Amino acid sequence: MRMFSRRIKISDFISFAENRLDEYFTEWERSTFKLPVNAGSLAARYILKSMLNEHAGWTGLFTKIEIINDTNGKPMLKVFPVKADNYDIGCIDTVQFSLSHSKEFAAAMLVIN
Repeated sequence: MRMFSRRIKISDFISFAENRLDEYFTEWERSTFKLPVNAGSLAARYILKSMLNEHAGWTGLFTKIEIINDTNGKPMLKVFPVKADNYDIGCIDTVQFSLSHSKEFAAAMLVIN
């Protein structure tokens, strides 16, 4: 079991991501969460995707990972198939995570088995 956690200042995230949303978020995420109103939600999702990319050794597969919400608002992970010999999305058995944000910071915690 490995655990990761990270936080980011929301104003820094907005500066970094406002012209790059297509690189990091799926169409559903971009249509559901808008900057600057939902910057905290997007920043927390970006952090979680970054940690998943690092753990699995993927490069730039942000749009193959989508964090959707169930009917109660609980975030759920959705991973799309990747057609490439050097990527193994199946290398992760179990993922548990938590997303959080305040006015100034967004944070994510990830536990991978």
